[in-house]
Amino acid sequence: TFLEVIWCEGKQSRYALAWLKRWHQGENHGDLAVRTRQPWYADHYANMARFSYDEMMDAPNRVADWAEAMLDEGIALIQGMPNSETALQSLCEQFGVVRPSFSGYAFDVFSKAQPENLAYTSKALELHTDLPAEELAPGIQFLHCRTNDAEGGQSLFVD
Repeated sequence: TFLEVIWCEGKQSRYALAWLKRWHQGENHGDLAVRTRQPWYADHYANMARFSYDEMMDAPNRVADWAEAMLDEGIALIQGMPNSETALQSLCEQFGVVRPSFSGYAFDVFSKAQPENLAYTSKALELHTDLPAEELAPGIQFLHCRTNDAEGGQSLFVD
């Protein structure tokens, strides 16, 4: 019970008919991105929205839940990601159009003997915003930790 749309570029989207019906019957939709933000603090990790990779790939209604969590909280965790070169791109495409940065669609962060910037060292990074000076800075940044053999490496996020 889905409506499947095949776009000009060949991308396919699936929409649950029940969701479309609820949407159609609503009175005032307004701007979906204008929502009540939910600030969070250091203890939020236990309550952070979590989704599984498999459900993101198979259930359009769960992708909508993921989008809502991102709009409300600005962060969500996807669990069960395959350790592959293609998993992150496939996941991102469920969310919408993927646009590359100057580094391309993805880049690996690892420690180098002769690093060209702090991202390639084992030193802790201060809180920062990635790529803020780009003409089109990232709207959403996805981080996929495939392996971490080094000590430390924890990610720190701020609201």
